[in-house]
Parts: sequence; structure tokens; C-alpha cells
Amino acid sequence: MPTITCKLSPELDARLTATSRARRTTKSVIVREILEAQLSRRRARRELRAYDLVKHLVGTLAGPRDLSYHPGHMDGFGE
Repeated sequence: MPTITCKLSPELDARLTATSRARRTTKSVIVREILEAQLSRRRARRELRAYDLVKHLVGTLAGPRDLSYHPGHMDGFGE
């Protein structure tokens, strides 16, 4: 199994030590679990589409359904 080394603040090391003692396991096990959980969440978040993030807003605004049908709606856009 590959090994990595990282520096921890004294406070973070104390929290990690306390957690490992409370769970009666090694610091390595806890760090692996935390890394796996964090990286899994990021992977799941990346798989979201832009639509997934704003779908609760779809249909909540008033106005023309499609701004592209009238060129006047685009006046000043991109300036």
C-alpha cells in the first residue's frame, strides 16, 4: 500500500488522536475513511449538470419564454 506524508497542525493532530482512541483504531484508518468520503462526494458533485443545480428555479421567473425570438431583447448584451 502506498504511503503519503503530510503535516498537521497540533490542533488537528489532537482531534485525530482523540478520534482514533475513541474508535479504537489507527489514525491511518480514519484518514483513509475521511479521504474516501471527501473524494467520493466531489466525484458525485462533478457528475451534476448545470441544470441539476438550478432546476428548482426553472419556471419561477416571469417574462418572455424565449428571449431569442425578439432581437430587441439582446440590445446591450455582451457589452
